[in-house]
Parts: sequence; structure tokens; C-alpha cells
Amino acid sequence: MKITKQKIMKNLLFISLLIISTLSLTSCTPKVELNKRGLIHAIVIDYKKNMFDVSFQMFNASSSSPSEGPTTLSNDIIINSKGKTIVDAMKKSCLKQDQKIYYRLTNVIILGESIIKNKDLYTETINFLNLVYMSSPKIYIIASEHDASEIINAKTEQKLASNFIQNMLKNAEKQSYIQKTYLLNLNTSSNSIVHSITLPTISVQKIKDNKDELTIKNIEVITDNQFKGEIPTDEMIYHKLLDKKKSQISFNLNSKKYGLCNFNVIKKNIKIKSSIIDDKPHFDIDVKLISSLLENSKGYNMSNLSEKQLTELEILQNGIIKYRISHLLNKALKKYKSDIFYFTNDLYRNHYEFWNKHKNNWSEVISKSTFSLNVQNNIYRSAIEKSKNY
Repeated sequence: MKITKQKIMKNLLFISLLIISTLSLTSCTPKVELNKRGLIHAIVIDYKKNMFDVSFQMFNASSSSPSEGPTTLSNDIIINSKGKTIVDAMKKSCLKQDQKIYYRLTNVIILGESIIKNKDLYTETINFLNLVYMSSPKIYIIASEHDASEIINAKTEQKLASNFIQNMLKNAEKQSYIQKTYLLNLNTSSNSIVHSITLPTISVQKIKDNKDELTIKNIEVITDNQFKGEIPTDEMIYHKLLDKKKSQISFNLNSKKYGLCNFNVIKKNIKIKSSIIDDKPHFDIDVKLISSLLENSKGYNMSNLSEKQLTELEILQNGIIKYRISHLLNKALKKYKSDIFYFTNDLYRNHYEFWNKHKNNWSEVISKSTFSLNVQNNIYRSAIEKSKNY
């Protein structure tokens, strides 16, 4: 079949018109220019005196400042309002400035302690955020040690506290101190077989030169939309050790003989097998690690440690790692009745009838679970580091 030049020109014209019409759609060319919009970087939600207390941290792209209500910090604009419901409070915050609200740049939502530790308030807040879908579902959700407004008003080194927080969370995630928690994760946890989620808790501390320091203090554990307890950040490293995904993990070992040793995990092999024993979930956990010695407070390194000393360190490592993982498992599963390790996924796949029978009372079931833990760690020895001095 021969294609004529005229037919080719018609096709090119059609494609050109299609592209022009696509670019003219409202979604591609917003009616309100970006510099005339209120760009929200963070949303802060507290509950005070029987009222929802909501604040927006906004970056004012235009040179003019809002006409009424806001507190201006350089290019930051903090807008605050209150309401009997979260819907009312959010609406009032939108009305208290003279620009059209733009949510797509929002990178963090901060929930105050008053929201986190009240199941009804927490459920109402999360349902609202998921329903409105006012920003990307991949937006960080964090908790505040006290009022969330303390964080957004903190005088940090950066002008935008929300950007500072986002970078801090990303770094902590890389170092295995936290698990990333997005708005999407909260929605998923409410509608999946695992109803547990963890939220990083940020605290504000005063430092010199009238500056504030933001730190990740601990991790909040929430199951079935209810606060269960807290886990210190240093314990979350051992949570990561049970994660089959690759991640950068460093941990410390302190002993009288060798002092403080810092190790980096080079390789890990995690196997978790579930079974039902006496009508209770049981987990056989096998942890195999290869780690390297990074730093030592007494000056030890791979070149001046004998094979006997390395073996002693491996035995000490195995003992402390097993103890810390066991402690974390007992705290999360038995004390908090929360499956932050996602063991339920394995039970769902391999023991569906048991899960289906107990799914409506799963928190109680998981709290009665048992486990056996085997830890085998080896310190990496390179060919260069081997010597005959032992």
C-alpha cells in the first residue's frame, strides 16, 4: 500500500492540533499563576481547648504579604486558625489569606501529641487527609513530642523548617533510624492485613545564639488508629536488621576489653518462617550478618586484632544483637500488640485459615505469638588484613 505525501501531511497536521489542544487543557495551564498562589510547604494539626488548631506554613512567591492574619518570617508565612472540626479549621486557614491555596508542594504534615494519643481525633484527622487528597500521597507524616506548632515555629538554620525536616528524615531513613511514613502508608495500614504503622517523633531543643535544634527523639507505634507506645530511635536499627530489604545499617558494641566499637553491616541474610503452635503464631527467625569494624575507642582495627580477638568480638556481637532484637520483638508484639515487622503477611500467605479465623481480634492474637531467634555474625576479614600474629 502506497502512502501519499498528502496523507502524510494530513497526519502531521492532526498530530500538531492534538498536541496544541492537550497543552491548552486546564490541568496544564492553571488559571492562577504560581506567583499569585499560596504555596503550602507544611500543615500542622493540634487539638487545644476542645478545638482543632491548624496552621499552614507557606512560602509567599509574590513580593506582597497577605493582608491580614499571618505572621511573617522572611519568606515564610504562618497562618493559623481554629475550628470545632478539622474541616472548619482547614477552611478558615484557607480564607485567612488573599491567595489561592496550592497544595502540591506540601512535603510534611505534623501531628501534635494531642492528635496522636487520642484515637478519635487521630482517626478523624487521617480520614480527612486521605479523603481530601490535597497533596501527593507521598508526603511525610510525623509526630511532635508536644504541640506540632512548636516545630513549625522553630528558628532553625534554614528559612523553611519543612525543608529542613524533610532532609533530616531522609538522612535518618538512610541511616536506618526510622521507617519512612507517607500519607499513603497511613491509608494503606488502615485497609490492609497489617494495621500497624510507625511515626517519627520530632522534638525541639534550644541551642546557642537563640536557635532551635530539631531532633528525631523516638518512634510512635500506632495500631488500629490507636497509639500503643514509643520505641527509641537506636532500637529501630535492630528493626532494620529483620528487614529483608538492603539498607545501610551501623551499630555499636561496648565492652571493657575492646571499648566502644562501631560496626557496619556489609551483608545480611534474613529468613523468617511462620507456623502455628498450640493455636498461636510462632516465628523462626534466622539472622546471618557480615559486618566490618569502622571505629574503635581504644585504637583497635583489623590490622592489629588477632583471629582470637576477632572471634571474641563476634561472640560479643551475637549476644548483644540477639538480646536487642529479642527485646524489640517482645516490646512490639507482646507489650504494644503491634506487628511493625509485618510478620502478618507471612501468616496471611501460609496460614490463611488461621488468619481469617482471628483477623477481627488480631492485636490480641499477635501479642500471644512466640519466636525463636538465631543470630550468626561474622566480621569481615580481607586477604590483606590476615596476619600470622595470632
